[in-house]
Amino acid sequence: GHFDVKLTQKVDNVTDINELMRMAEKTQNQEIKGSIYYKIGTAVEKSEGIESALNWYKKVLDISSGKDAYLSQYIIAKYYYDKGDYGPAYQNFMTLFYTYQNIFIKREESLYYAGVSAKKSGSINDANEMFSKLKSEYPGSKYIDKIE
Repeated sequence: GHFDVKLTQKVDNVTDINELMRMAEKTQNQEIKGSIYYKIGTAVEKSEGIESALNWYKKVLDISSGKDAYLSQYIIAKYYYDKGDYGPAYQNFMTLFYTYQNIFIKREESLYYAGVSAKKSGSINDANEMFSKLKSEYPGSKYIDKIE
């Protein structure tokens, strides 16, 4: 209702983690709560690093299904990818594609990272599928040259 609209506008302006946590406790709206958790995650990531922020991003996935959930899923997948932990990276990138079929933020690089993760964790068919999607959807992509 009206409270949710006001809260959403307020969330955009709040940067204090404790204040955001209080706001999350107050709302029953799961999407708004997910947005607040995402915002807490990004704040924690800036101040303490990605390791500390991961739990907040995972909390978003538990309750939300919109853009903030998609971005959280991407961040988690990329975290594992950057660590060279390709099994979980691959699983998280595949979840990204099959759960959020109507959201295309960072899709180009996600297809590439998913393909590399799949290949390095032994799922050659999925790797080939991701790479061919990358080539057909983004024919001029800088990532195509990086495919080995």
